[in-house]
Amino acid sequence: MISGRLGNDYADFSVMPDNKYPDYKLGIPWQTAASMFDETWGYRSWQKRGSIQDKVNEKITSLIKVISRGGNYLLNIGPRGDGSVVEFERDVLLEMGKWIKANSEAIYGITANPFDHTFNWGEVTTKNGNLYLFVKKDFYGKDIGISGFKGSIASVKVLETNELCDFYPPKKYGDDWNIRLPKTTSELPYSVLKVSFENGFAILPKIIANTVLTPQNSSPVFGHSSLNYYCGYKSLIGYDWAFNTTKRHINPEIMFSENELGRKIIVEIDENKQNITLNSSNKKIVSLVQNTVKWGDLYRRRSSMVFGNLPDLEGNPNITPDDRWTKVNQFFYGKIVTEEVLPKSGTAFLQEIESTKEQKIAIEIKSGNALYILLNGDYITAHFSPDRVNSNQDIVFLPLKKGKNQLVIVFYNGFENELLYKIEPLQQWTVYTQKLSSSKLNKEKQFHTLSVRDANPVSNVAPLRMNNIEIKF
Repeated sequence: MISGRLGNDYADFSVMPDNKYPDYKLGIPWQTAASMFDETWGYRSWQKRGSIQDKVNEKITSLIKVISRGGNYLLNIGPRGDGSVVEFERDVLLEMGKWIKANSEAIYGITANPFDHTFNWGEVTTKNGNLYLFVKKDFYGKDIGISGFKGSIASVKVLETNELCDFYPPKKYGDDWNIRLPKTTSELPYSVLKVSFENGFAILPKIIANTVLTPQNSSPVFGHSSLNYYCGYKSLIGYDWAFNTTKRHINPEIMFSENELGRKIIVEIDENKQNITLNSSNKKIVSLVQNTVKWGDLYRRRSSMVFGNLPDLEGNPNITPDDRWTKVNQFFYGKIVTEEVLPKSGTAFLQEIESTKEQKIAIEIKSGNALYILLNGDYITAHFSPDRVNSNQDIVFLPLKKGKNQLVIVFYNGFENELLYKIEPLQQWTVYTQKLSSSKLNKEKQFHTLSVRDANPVSNVAPLRMNNIEIKF
């Protein structure tokens, strides 16, 4: 087994940065390496250790974050020079062990959260036809809701005490099942509920009602690409969709940009695979409607030396530039810029864009070793060349909403002595269309599935880089 920490974008299993916990599910084996204290992996006599209970709660929370997303959890302690374990760490591990033993059924041999979303009350695992709900302390003695499955709940109990919980079925289809938690005086951060079903359950994925599949309405599949310790990032490795249609056969068409020309992909529809080479000569020129888009203020700041570390940017649709950002008063859109920088450094740009309507626009990006793009807090694409290519060019389609939009572009230099970048709004761009083979749908299925994967990925964590595609049928 090859660890992702070895770098070069090859891995049998990925390893997150130290003490980091993804807030998304990964489609590959992975683990987090954690330490008792974030600031050290070894013994320090002067370490401020704090409260045992606070540390127990912190590490139990970390464990739950990892297992609910399908990962393996490694927890390190720093023993003294003679090999003895510090009493504080010993007591923390013993207290964690008590909680883990009481709730082991929900922790070992489980499958990650089967839903394509998380819940405000906590996390989920599943095993042997049961759901295990890790409910935050804030919800003790209150009602929580859960939906997104087909099935009838038979019982709900607190795993540690076997205390039964009251539950109430939804009043109408699509509403939550409500579960009432018992009150408790426990200081632990989570209580685990075992939810059993009368005849099993089936997860209901996010169903696409229309016949246009886009990256934005997909359930994306992520990996964790890693060239080295400083170049590990969230890599998108596939798109999955679930859709409804009354048709028994569909005749899909895939639309794509110049970026995807020549790419070999696998499209799977209801377990039937097609190997596709994107080489269509059917194309059209799309023009931006005049006076519908205004490029507003532009800001920049230094990015983290760890590529892909964007905790205050990703998931934030309304960034307020603080004193870390500098307003750019003069920027030459369409011009290639080079700046002298040190390796392992980069620049983040925050571009405000006003649109008079919901529409798709295109930009051309020139970047150096690596690029990370967000639109209104949402992931668009990210890549880091394992071949250390010092110049990349991307056409990127941006699905703007009506009103204010925020585009974040991180240009990163991993190996060079200069940073290269260009941002060019396009007035015209090319869209290619290619027909796929007709597909017979399984009439017994309640919904249908379609997925896109790279036919020849460099590795199982290499980014797909197909963020401009649309599929219609």
